[in-house]
Amino acid sequence: MPRRWIIWSVFESFIRLVSSVFQKLVEEITATSFGHVLYAALLIGFVQGIAGLIILKIRKRTIIDHSVNIIGSIGFGIFAVIAICLSFLVFACGGQLSIHVFITSMSIVPGALIDRFVFGHLLSRRQWGGVLVAVVAAYVMLSMPSFSQILGLRLWVLFSFGTMVAMTINQGITQHIKDVDPFVKNFWGGTTIFILAGIGFLIFAKNPIGFFPHKLTFVSLIIGAFSVLLWAVNVLAYKDGASIAIKKLVVNGSYLGVAAIAGAMGFGEEITFYKIFALILYLVGFILLDNQTWIFFWDKCVARSRE
Repeated sequence: MPRRWIIWSVFESFIRLVSSVFQKLVEEITATSFGHVLYAALLIGFVQGIAGLIILKIRKRTIIDHSVNIIGSIGFGIFAVIAICLSFLVFACGGQLSIHVFITSMSIVPGALIDRFVFGHLLSRRQWGGVLVAVVAAYVMLSMPSFSQILGLRLWVLFSFGTMVAMTINQGITQHIKDVDPFVKNFWGGTTIFILAGIGFLIFAKNPIGFFPHKLTFVSLIIGAFSVLLWAVNVLAYKDGASIAIKKLVVNGSYLGVAAIAGAMGFGEEITFYKIFALILYLVGFILLDNQTWIFFWDKCVARSRE
């Protein structure tokens, strides 16, 4: 049976896909003003905070946790509101979903550095090779876009890189506070998002009192509900022993694979040779990066060679 953190990570990729689709659906609204982006962020934070509080009450738990976990959850909320706003702005500025996914998938590299230099998870040459294969796989999955497209320094490209950095920092925070109750994290982090985005909304919205775009409200509430699950499975993955680099590999590989299938079934996109080859590369990268998986396959190969 697969380890549970792999199941949580695959589930996380499904949630991220759904959230990205919903963000794309409201790009014409969020392009109207930055106030619309902040409005979406504050609703997402509101849902997370309220859901965390309600679930804790049902479980007869309190919002009080170890001070490190509370501070970490608040810090997660700070960088989460940055990631949420930047991600909405990517699409509001006409960004391409495929290039955005590629750039954010590059977070496996700084994630591995955090693992190495912050948490002391030494990576061997084989594992670094797995990181490299994963990055190449993401590039191939997107049909190998030209570097001029990626490095053209368009505004939305910078937003994508900013999203990647914020998400990577939050992966480090999550691993540091992996013992926190997922819904305590949702309460403190969601409340932080709600407060920060709310303050920004009051500053940037032209008419905060009469501001109520129905479609954006509905979509934001749905994304908020999925975010509750996202944060929960993120913590659970680390509780079950995941490290940033390996978890990112599984999440990104699953996300790109599911996105290809969903695109083919729902939007008439082709499953090309590039996408199939990329999934194979991701499998190779995962085998190289995960020690237990490497040992399993190595033992199988040695056993076969001795037969």
